[in-house]
Amino acid sequence: MLNDEQAHARHFDGARYCVLVDSPTEPTAILDVSRHGIGVEFLDEHLRSRLVYRFITSESGELFLRTILFRKFRGGSEEPAYVTAYIFDVGGEVTVRQERMLPTRHSRITQVAFALENNIEAYPAFGRYERLLNFSRRFAAVFGQAPESDNDADAGVLTRI
Repeated sequence: MLNDEQAHARHFDGARYCVLVDSPTEPTAILDVSRHGIGVEFLDEHLRSRLVYRFITSESGELFLRTILFRKFRGGSEEPAYVTAYIFDVGGEVTVRQERMLPTRHSRITQVAFALENNIEAYPAFGRYERLLNFSRRFAAVFGQAPESDNDADAGVLTRI
């Protein structure tokens, strides 16, 4: 474990460090910070990674939201029932890969345009991660729902408008 001074020094140097949000033993999120980018992983009550944002650092020093990974679990299972990945391109196109893992594997890939400016964030000052910890982000594109979910009404994936 790093103390604040050690983590601040790593931030200033661009070296990698992690931040456990809310609790060191039962965090609600984990930030993986380096000069090359920042990963934000939101955890559920079972400490499973249910939502991941991956930002890459642009040449101008801003962060570009490159990837979103959403997992839907059933009960206490460690294996996700549904996985949706959004991969954003700096040209304004997003590839959406939706996979139903259980009871049988089924996947679908689509590509749509999106508004690039919604994926840009300022690189945060040390300890100022609030904007990156925004669980619900909005995008100027509409994405589909998960493949058929065996009547599990709560099995939809992130839908952003």
